[in-house]
Amino acid sequence: MVHDERIAGFMALNYAKASGRPAAVVTTSGTAVANLFPSVVEASNTEVPMVLLTADRPSELRDSGAPQTIDQVKIFGRYTRFFSDVQSPIDAVPLRSVLSTIDHAIMKATSTYSGPVHLNLMFREKLAPDPTAWDHVNVLQGLDEWENGGRIPFTIIPNNFDDRDLSYEVELFNTLLASTNRVLVVAAGSLTDQDADAIRSFSNIVQSPVVPDVLSGLRFDSAELKYPRISYMDQLLLVPEVFNFDDDFIALQFGERIVSKRINALLSRSRRIVVSRSEDRFDDDHSVLLRIRASPSSFLLRLMNSVDLPLANGMQDLCELSGLVRDFYRERFTRELESNGVPSEALLAWWITEMLPDDATVFVSNSMPIRDLDFFGIDR
Repeated sequence: MVHDERIAGFMALNYAKASGRPAAVVTTSGTAVANLFPSVVEASNTEVPMVLLTADRPSELRDSGAPQTIDQVKIFGRYTRFFSDVQSPIDAVPLRSVLSTIDHAIMKATSTYSGPVHLNLMFREKLAPDPTAWDHVNVLQGLDEWENGGRIPFTIIPNNFDDRDLSYEVELFNTLLASTNRVLVVAAGSLTDQDADAIRSFSNIVQSPVVPDVLSGLRFDSAELKYPRISYMDQLLLVPEVFNFDDDFIALQFGERIVSKRINALLSRSRRIVVSRSEDRFDDDHSVLLRIRASPSSFLLRLMNSVDLPLANGMQDLCELSGLVRDFYRERFTRELESNGVPSEALLAWWITEMLPDDATVFVSNSMPIRDLDFFGIDR
């Protein structure tokens, strides 16, 4: 249990990021609900599932000056995928209507355009153990199988997004590939563990290095996960002569947002292909040539069965240059540690990622901390 609603929202957000499953956030009514807004916006923008269960006063107490009452109806606006104002329990409404609403909400939270859903639950009395007469027959009608555990969930709603045929998208990619052998693979944000595994396998098979963004889940991979990667592309781009392919290369980007402005600028010069589950447009410089709506893991599975392997893409030298940056950082920051002086922000970013266990989960705030980890974090 988390006693602060704002923190509870971010706990749920990060649980879903780590597990791929939505967490339920339960709050009382009033301003407690408003404290969830920052985490709801973050979950919506990053398409992370979240279930918001907020208590509310009954309809007759709304706009009446009753304590602990604000307007909670669609309080999160466009940042939720689904909202339902669930009325106070009455005998005329069967419980199966609530179960059906819950299952629909979970489907909306976990579908391809995933994100937060909000069930606003009206109660006339607090959850005190006071016995109240109610119509068992009408309220529980049609729930025998569910009560016995034989019908869970109450309404089954399959999600077949990953089962669809991607042959047209793969054909388009191969057509573009015929014009150049230079392919830069970029792992961006909002990837699942399954996506990350598929990208590692693809990189090994085609011998095309990966540029791992700090939000991708691949940036601080263990050295035991051997696949070609360019962890310090941001630094290499400070030297214009390093990347001299002009516009004659394909950037195959998996996921959505990228932290580095220099890498974004580089990709805007490419024949940019973005593979993402999202329905939203992540193309702020309007440079995407082909946008493929699919899970990266599903697309890569089909692509590896059709592309000529390996790809001789001319990017391998960048891996060696990235390794030189890694060695320089290790020498520079080791000396700084041994000097026992006041640690710099750069040193802290390097040292924290150096000390991380392989299975660690790290929460990083916005603005400079996320950029420090992206730029100075260790390449294992």
